[in-house]
Amino acid sequence: GLDSELELALRELVQLFQSQSITIIVTHRLETILSASQILLIEEGQCCALGKPEEMKKNDYFKKFVSHLDFNH
Repeated sequence: GLDSELELALRELVQLFQSQSITIIVTHRLETILSASQILLIEEGQCCALGKPEEMKKNDYFKKFVSHLDFNH
């Protein structure tokens, strides 16, 4: 439940930490997902896809996930 400005500030802070450590981010925001170096998609407790954002855009599981996102929030 973050407003747009706070979300952007938080995303920038996380990117700063990512440059110095391994960071695990759980999100439903496409913008956050696409800025990651690796994406791990888990469905029903099982890893169903893993890869760089460019690779994941071609993955059927990832396409299904993206199609269910609510882009209005």
